[in-house]
Amino acid sequence: MMFSQTMKRAMRVANTRTLMNQSRMMTFSSSSKADEGKEQKIDFGFTTVDYEDKEKLVGGVFSNVAEQYDVMNDAMSLGVHRIWKNEFVDSIGNLRMRRVKEGDSFKDTPMRVLDVAGGTGDISFRILEKAKQDNPGSK
Repeated sequence: MMFSQTMKRAMRVANTRTLMNQSRMMTFSSSSKADEGKEQKIDFGFTTVDYEDKEKLVGGVFSNVAEQYDVMNDAMSLGVHRIWKNEFVDSIGNLRMRRVKEGDSFKDTPMRVLDVAGGTGDISFRILEKAKQDNPGSK
């Protein structure tokens, strides 16, 4: 009984906060090009920009923060993000060559890694270094 009342109250509070914050919410959207005759506008943060300009503006944001990205992460995580990244790479295990069957024979091939949304790519570079250490005789 008590749990049910607490949940109802929590839901009311959450809904009230959502309603209160709706006027301050930052939204992102991609508009369709239904109106070819009209110039297309799209949200970019708290402003509306020409559709054609958004890609350049987003690129500018990333270019401006790229050099300071790791410094910002150091400040926000007190350097712990570097430990997390190292732990992640260590958890992958040995990155030795893999034996892959091609036709009637087997071929040694390197493991492939896809880094999606990798920021500065520092995890990919850590994985590459680990692969070099795990395969000292390879390129």
